[in-house]
Amino acid sequence: MPRHDDATVSFDVPRLWEDRTIVAYRAPTEGDAVAPNVVVTREQLPPDADFITFAENQLDEVARQLQGFVLHGTRELEVDGLPAVSVGFTSEDQGALVAQRMTMVQLPGGRVMTITMTAAQADLAQVAPLFERILDSFSFKRPEETA
Repeated sequence: MPRHDDATVSFDVPRLWEDRTIVAYRAPTEGDAVAPNVVVTREQLPPDADFITFAENQLDEVARQLQGFVLHGTRELEVDGLPAVSVGFTSEDQGALVAQRMTMVQLPGGRVMTITMTAAQADLAQVAPLFERILDSFSFKRPEETA
């Protein structure tokens, strides 16, 4: 049986179970303000799905789920040399305007890592350079590096 192992915990995982690990970091904040945060998820591309279609479907789903969704831009880029799609949008959350940047990275083996950075729209100009630095710091292990 394979094991999940990170800095805090280690445990057995049944064979063939999909790793859907979520990593989340949040800046300190006072009161009810939207704290800048980064959430990283991963999932497997559906069989016979291509990366761009997957990214478009993810965006459609997010647009349906968020109140006041407004798309501000989509672009293709690379993150650590891997193909990626980045989407910027705003939505409303409990009366506050929230800005998000969702970057989907195509990993080897048909996996996708989604990096979602969120901040209050009013704070975006201040935190955008930090978000860019965080995204630029991502490095992914290639299959040949894990052997």
